[in-house]
Amino acid sequence: MEPRYIVLEGIDGAGKSTLAAALTAALCLQCDVVSVVFPSSTSPVGQLIRDVLEGRRSVSAAAMMWLFVADGVDVEPYITKQLSQGVTVVCDRHPRISGLVYQIDHYCETQVRQVTGPAKFRVPDRLYLIDISVAEALRRREKRAREGKPADKLYETQDIERLRALRERYLRVVEPYRNTRILNGEQPVGESVRIILQDLEGLK
Repeated sequence: MEPRYIVLEGIDGAGKSTLAAALTAALCLQCDVVSVVFPSSTSPVGQLIRDVLEGRRSVSAAAMMWLFVADGVDVEPYITKQLSQGVTVVCDRHPRISGLVYQIDHYCETQVRQVTGPAKFRVPDRLYLIDISVAEALRRREKRAREGKPADKLYETQDIERLRALRERYLRVVEPYRNTRILNGEQPVGESVRIILQDLEGLK
């Protein structure tokens, strides 16, 4: 398989991390593959973002867009290098797409596009939007809380109307990307992996 840049997007609780891990494991049987997550777990900027999200440090919500863009710029050369070496990249979130969904709360869409545009983030070969209902997203978050897993204190919400608005934004933001496929995030992970692998086989 040709090296591909594959991005998974969706609201919090959609199952991006779980699907990214399962997809990466499946692709390992076919090609060289690495996984990338935003915010980055390796860059200093990404670590700062994680500290803010998990409540260890404080940064104004309005400043977060600039940090997310800086994190994306920091990691972009790594993605480019991997692809140039024939390695497929599976990415949990895309800096521009996530920005257009989440940062609209603090900036107008035009401002977000003006900030993220000059970064010239690579367009994914395939963008998979994992779509789930608001009710299922809330159920999964409650399960994570019971299990004691770290929560995003800045963006994760139990507000049904906000979750609905985020889901609707995602559907609108990805619409212009012709390489987008929408996955049912409530189906078994193995089924999503099967659908993605089959879809990638036909990708020219």
